[in-house]
Amino acid sequence: MAGARADGGRGRGRERYLRAWAAPGWAASDDFAAAALRYREAIQVPGTAHCSMEYYRWAARSQLRAEGRRFAAAVARVPAVPVLQVLGDLDPCVLTRTAAAGHRWAGPEHRLHVMSAAGHFPHEECPAVITRLLLDSLPA
Repeated sequence: MAGARADGGRGRGRERYLRAWAAPGWAASDDFAAAALRYREAIQVPGTAHCSMEYYRWAARSQLRAEGRRFAAAVARVPAVPVLQVLGDLDPCVLTRTAAAGHRWAGPEHRLHVMSAAGHFPHEECPAVITRLLLDSLPA
């Protein structure tokens, strides 16, 4: 069948989320199309879907277990190292006001950088900017 996708149409739902969470400029680019293809191929690796959900399963199970209590205590401690938090201003999943309100848990050396015209994937949408931010945040 001409024009049929090699995956039989599977992956459209996942790509819909990727597109919805991305900044419009990146979602319209060739780079986005290449990233969507990489993600589509990656999710087809046996066990990937199961493993990608393990964090959520563990978060629920751990509430009643010792390792969950240890984890909760560890993340409740204020970090003693500088924290760089990068967020896209068009991210529909993590709102800027929510990220800004989290500064009390990120420690005294917390720096929030909100990238304009970036969505949920600033590391893919603007890799050069992310690289510069990381390099600038390293100690001299």
